[in-house]
Amino acid sequence: MAKPILLPLFYKYYLFDYYQNIVSELLSRGYTVELLYIQPKIKEQYESFENQGLTFKSLPRTLRFLLNRSGKPFFRVLLWLFGWPWGVSQKIKYSFVLVPWDYKPLWFILGKLIPSLTNDVVTNFVNLEMREKADKQNRAEDRGDKLIGWYEKYSGRNLKPRLQGVVMKYNSKNLIVDWFMGKKTQSNFPGFGGADLLTVTGAKIKENYITAGLKQEKVHIVGNPGYDDVVRFANEFKETDKEKFLLENNINSDHVVSLFLSPSSYSEDQIKEIHEVIATINKTLESNHFIIKFHPKTGKGEHERVLSPLYKLGVNITEIRAFSGDIENAQIMLSSDFLVQKQCTLGFLAMVLKIPMISYNMIETDYEDDMYKFLNASLHCENKIELEKSLSRIMMREELMALRQLQTKACELFCLSTPEASKKIVDIIEKQLRYK
Repeated sequence: MAKPILLPLFYKYYLFDYYQNIVSELLSRGYTVELLYIQPKIKEQYESFENQGLTFKSLPRTLRFLLNRSGKPFFRVLLWLFGWPWGVSQKIKYSFVLVPWDYKPLWFILGKLIPSLTNDVVTNFVNLEMREKADKQNRAEDRGDKLIGWYEKYSGRNLKPRLQGVVMKYNSKNLIVDWFMGKKTQSNFPGFGGADLLTVTGAKIKENYITAGLKQEKVHIVGNPGYDDVVRFANEFKETDKEKFLLENNINSDHVVSLFLSPSSYSEDQIKEIHEVIATINKTLESNHFIIKFHPKTGKGEHERVLSPLYKLGVNITEIRAFSGDIENAQIMLSSDFLVQKQCTLGFLAMVLKIPMISYNMIETDYEDDMYKFLNASLHCENKIELEKSLSRIMMREELMALRQLQTKACELFCLSTPEASKKIVDIIEKQLRYK
């Protein structure tokens, strides 16, 4: 009897929802999958697969206790000391492991000891220079940093996580503990940890990973497994579905504009820029309505900081704060005339669904400002005049056709438009199992 495949999904996190599609595909091909969890919410999320062959197992209590306290060096040392022998015991039980983030201690251990695969479904590697700027280490040095610097100087070996030679953000205490406990990796991004294989969403993402130091044979292009159901949903979305969505949200305007805001907290410059963009659209287009969706981790009071001045100006807004998955995100996009965006992975989804999109970088905020300029899948604006022109252009048929062509190209580079990413991932797993 074949050993089961392990999915150590300890916590419910929206970025990991795509594993439902991968689990479904594995089970449909006759594999047994065991889900290792901590939070009961995870078990509840996957209970519908139980009658198809999915089994559940709780992470041992000792490891659970240590993992929840692993931000402190003492408990982190113990996590590694207990984690390695536990990982060895898992090696004989499973044929393969799906690791969410292979640079975290327990996931690193499992990825090192068992044939493994991890995935990158976000925008970290759209552009390496942008990533370096966003994640470079810029805090004041502490004692740990000085110790690490001394070691690097006299040993000639790199200990700090780097991307193309640029030191990325890190916690010095955790870094020292992890290094002594066996985690010697050049970077804290997917694929640089314990996993054998990495899947990415597009050709340019793969190219950037190889440029950053991964071997070509390790990186596989599959698209985004989280979008499989969304692409199928969009193909069946009709005008009546759009009308129903707008009616349910009390939207009755000639122009519906959606914005997805990705920060969890906002600087004054970020708020100023959002207000300037919305004010310009509100002034340029008559009878408009904005659907504004916030990041699920947006801090307390931040929604009001963004929206209160707009409500006072009489802007028509439907605000959405809760996260209900990418099907809802697709509903919002498909029910809008166009999307206005600065950052956020949802630009990938807009490209895949061929949603008309205006992007902007009117104020430098040091928060992935040029992401959509690199994607080249939108009408990009860097000042108010360009935004006004784009609002006229996006209403023209020939402009929309040209924009769709840009988005088709962008999908090839950054996020394949496919409903079969999960199938491709399972194909890769099968090949690995066949030749291991």
